Amino acid sequence: MKRILPILLLLISGASLHAQNDAEATIAALEPVIYAYHGQLRMDSTKLVQNIAKRYAKNPRVLLAIASMFYNAQDSAAAHRFEDKVLKHDPKYALAYVVRGDACMHLYQDTVAAKQWYQKAIAADPNDPSGYEAMVRYHVNQKNYSDSTYAFAYAQQLIENANTDKSRMAAAEMIRKTGGTQDQSVELLSNITLDGMNEKDLARYAFLLSSNGMTEKCQAAVDKGIAEYPGNYYFYRVGMYNYANQSNYEQAEKMGEKLFSMLPTDSISTEDYRIYSYCFTAKGENDEALRLLWKALDTTNPSWAAAQQLKARIEDVYKESAQQYMERGNYEQAADLLNQGIDAFFAHDDEYRAVHVYGTLGTMYAQTWAEELNGTDKLVPYNKALAMYKDMTDRCKDEDYKTSGLYRQFFLSYFISQIDQSVSVEPYVKAFADRVMSHTELGYYDKNLTKALQVLATVNPTEALSLARQYRNKYPNLADNDLDVLIDKLSAK
Repeated sequence: MKRILPILLLLISGASLHAQNDAEATIAALEPVIYAYHGQLRMDSTKLVQNIAKRYAKNPRVLLAIASMFYNAQDSAAAHRFEDKVLKHDPKYALAYVVRGDACMHLYQDTVAAKQWYQKAIAADPNDPSGYEAMVRYHVNQKNYSDSTYAFAYAQQLIENANTDKSRMAAAEMIRKTGGTQDQSVELLSNITLDGMNEKDLARYAFLLSSNGMTEKCQAAVDKGIAEYPGNYYFYRVGMYNYANQSNYEQAEKMGEKLFSMLPTDSISTEDYRIYSYCFTAKGENDEALRLLWKALDTTNPSWAAAQQLKARIEDVYKESAQQYMERGNYEQAADLLNQGIDAFFAHDDEYRAVHVYGTLGTMYAQTWAEELNGTDKLVPYNKALAMYKDMTDRCKDEDYKTSGLYRQFFLSYFISQIDQSVSVEPYVKAFADRVMSHTELGYYDKNLTKALQVLATVNPTEALSLARQYRNKYPNLADNDLDVLIDKLSAK
């Protein structure tokens, strides 16, 4: 309790701030109380909270923040009183219904009640996006495909009701998240003007314009943001991304320089480094581009756990760094880099992305590098790819990935056998077939066995027929016309 009091006392003593900024500061200071002191609110703090509520009696955001604090303190009766204060003043304030719905959903696990409160939010103000956004979250959280369809319906409903800039921006965000088209988002964003937009909404609007490829309007928003809020780094970030989307790397670099000068190193994101690196690739300064890509990885090194949501970007950094080497013809260095990425993902039990990087490495060996070579020279990268997929099969625990590794070994052995007649595809097909036959049910990559058997039939039709029949007997209901055609063809010989 003693740790809460100083924060609350600070909230009621700061009379020097303007009302709006003071309210923002109040909410910001309440957040650590809400989240850090779950279940620890005591009666001796109630009077202080009431003083804050009296001071901001007409500010619904502060009152709802207090309601959330009481919910987290497991005092729903007190939370309801503060929500009721908001609704008494404005019965159409949709966010008040959403706060109660969130409490039902996340604190009490009452999804039926949560859905009802979210529906009330939409009914209270059909133009306020908060109710629709809550319903989308509700349906997606049910982890049901049909519910995701319902979520899309709510996004469409918001679009139909969107007649304010706030609701149009929310609808543009929501429609893309729920399976809508870029054209729908572009139409919504095109009907928004920059006039009178506050700093927060202007930054959000600039980002939405950039992510939807509306580069000209985005630059106008960025320019306005920089002119009116020169201390807000976010406009330089969006500006850098937007210029990079247009391949205008000279201007992107200027924005990047300003962004990097404004932010401490630990606040520069992985994506910032990635986009900034493109500016140097465009100038042919590949060493600097590589350095920046490695800095992008460095931002995740202190805590891999803290970078879980950036895994895909980490994967991309390895791939893009390797691409820098490939473009110089330094394939061995590219391979070393990709193998480092594979080791890193395995070390953190992320086979999914390790396999993706294996795929990039395999493509480099079997296509990018091999395409530069002729005749027997192709055997060098082909054999490296074969060894790589053997390594993948051995290291992966996931059965589908192991099966994929065996199929890819067969695939490479076929290319090699076309150049080196001493190499036979037969042992690779049989290894692949043995794994498929050992499965209790058909796996994702198992269906490729027919392709392998078709190749085996060109060198050992008897063995191919035997394996094809085993495959059909194993999976009698498998819809594979090519397999049946192969069996009929080989049986007729």
